[in-house]
Amino acid sequence: MKYYKEIAEKEVFNTDFVAGLTHKKSLAIAIISNYRKKGYVRKVKHNLYATVSLENGGLIASKFIIACSINETAFVSHHSAFEYYGYYNQVYNTVHVSSLNRFIPFEFDGFEFQYVRSDTDDQVDFLRGVKVTSIERTIVDSIDDIDDIAGIEELLKCIGMVPEVDETLVLDYLNRRSSKLLYKKTGYLLSHFQTVLRLSDRFFETCLVKGQNVVGYFSQSDKENLVYVHKWGLYAYADLMSHAGGRDQNHV
Repeated sequence: MKYYKEIAEKEVFNTDFVAGLTHKKSLAIAIISNYRKKGYVRKVKHNLYATVSLENGGLIASKFIIACSINETAFVSHHSAFEYYGYYNQVYNTVHVSSLNRFIPFEFDGFEFQYVRSDTDDQVDFLRGVKVTSIERTIVDSIDDIDDIAGIEELLKCIGMVPEVDETLVLDYLNRRSSKLLYKKTGYLLSHFQTVLRLSDRFFETCLVKGQNVVGYFSQSDKENLVYVHKWGLYAYADLMSHAGGRDQNHV
């Protein structure tokens, strides 16, 4: 129990962390093995461990803290970021983890920790011990990966719970992504939330200008249900908000 306090405060740790306490790696390995046998810690994956609470027998760390401890560049993103902020309709057993360094997806404690490729850590905040994408980046990433993550219905419900966004941050991230089609997809979808998210007309004009003359599909997996929306030069849903079981958030 000599090192339990330190690993309990750390919540999720690796062998190097314990070796820093013992000043000897072989001793650290022996301690971790002993603590696992006694039920003080659980193995998350190779060389990653989570501390167990002595009070209730559950893990001290949340799934979000575990997610951003997978490697040095890991952070919570997409639908899991919406969950972290409290803007979600459904709780998923999948935890979406973006990282600059690839890791093999794995299951632990009833959750699947799914790798999502990222080439930037722009707009990743550190909140209450968790690295998580800003709500602005979360929205854009989710729109971009609409076919692979949550789907249109869940995404609309998540965005519908967001009280406000900083349009400057949305545009900054879109500029970082440098995708004409993503500008159009984002502008099209967020135009249905213009009033509640307090987005200016200038924001949508910028999305149109940056999108230029590119024509594309809002969803690659649902093409048969898309129609051409002339304003956006985009094949998209004719009645988008019907997919969330509600009306246009702008009430127009």
